[in-house]
Amino acid sequence: MARHSTFPRSHLLVLGPNSIQSLLPVTPISQSEALLESHRIEDVILLADQQRKKVQGKLVADANEVCLSFWPACPLFHLELLQVDELAYVYQKIGFQCMLETRFEEAGFCLFQGELDPRILISYFPDLRSALLDADTTLDVFSGIAECMPPYDSIDDISTSPVFPTPLAPLPYINDAHPRFSLPANV
Repeated sequence: MARHSTFPRSHLLVLGPNSIQSLLPVTPISQSEALLESHRIEDVILLADQQRKKVQGKLVADANEVCLSFWPACPLFHLELLQVDELAYVYQKIGFQCMLETRFEEAGFCLFQGELDPRILISYFPDLRSALLDADTTLDVFSGIAECMPPYDSIDDISTSPVFPTPLAPLPYINDAHPRFSLPANV
């Protein structure tokens, strides 16, 4: 099976006497991160929705794309999965930014679109956390998402916090070495 790079591909090369330069397309992740840094939530949600529709449109197989039914050997399927993962990452990042800004309806939509493990959201509700989650549960998240998660113990703390909080000390149950999310031991 041919492995495809996750790096953007250039279709334009400029050859110079001592160098080769390339014009690379902007990735959805870099676009969304730039929009999130400037707090343009509506624009980044619109961008993610456009990307989602584009990816969903590609997932419909026609007679010329029979190889999608033989997914392990199909390079097209591999590329589609990479795009789906990128889109999930973008939606999760948007969702946690919306949560920090107390835009809970948009946060819920984006986290659902990003296929976030619901146990991560349950961990923000102390009344549900102890009944539904084990004390030593460790959950996987995309690398880079743990840093975006609200650094608070409960949804009430998020609601009463400043809209754009200053970075706090890392939560004790976030392991920075690995892209994992772990619940506090006192649960």
